[in-house]
Amino acid sequence: MIMSVKRAVFIDVDGTLTDDISGWEKIHLRFDLEDEMNKNVERFFAGEIDYDQWALDDVAMWKGKSYLEFQEALKNPKLRKGAIEGVSKLKNAGFDVILVSGGLDEMVKHVALSVNADRFYSNEIGHTNGILDGSLTIKVGNSKSDVIKKIAKENEYNLDVCGAIGDNVNDIGMFGQVGYAVAINTENEEVIKAANEVVYTQNFADAAQKVIEKL
Repeated sequence: MIMSVKRAVFIDVDGTLTDDISGWEKIHLRFDLEDEMNKNVERFFAGEIDYDQWALDDVAMWKGKSYLEFQEALKNPKLRKGAIEGVSKLKNAGFDVILVSGGLDEMVKHVALSVNADRFYSNEIGHTNGILDGSLTIKVGNSKSDVIKKIAKENEYNLDVCGAIGDNVNDIGMFGQVGYAVAINTENEEVIKAANEVVYTQNFADAAQKVIEKL
């Protein structure tokens, strides 16, 4: 009996499946913390803190805020054109579609449901009695590499025939684990070097098609 090979495409969310500001930025703007947000951005890009610490420092600023207001701010993310079509194409080609995001569960969940992804992995905000408690469970942090390897092991995916689609430096680790990686709409030289192919398009389905053609 011939056993079928299990394949997946791992997809970033912010800037890849969405054409919108990140969930992090939405929350900072909702709570009028734009100046504090920009300071943490500067610290990260200056190399003073890593991605995990950046996330934890951001969440600490939200302590005491309303969880309901947090949820409201993350509703109805703006999908990139072709997001639903592209995911459907990948699934019809025999791939599981897995969203891997350094963003927040509440927003990523909405995107996963909207595009009919098979699973999603992102970061979980802590809240108690309707109030944000300043904690964060980091499931997708500094590098997506370890996350991809863990998912592959648990689901028996052959990473040599898996794909990835992303747009930013935190996708580089993910790109290095799969057989074919497509970067979308990036100008970052590190991301360009890490990807097998770069596409510049406003239609996510174009990037999905590249993975299908190569794998």
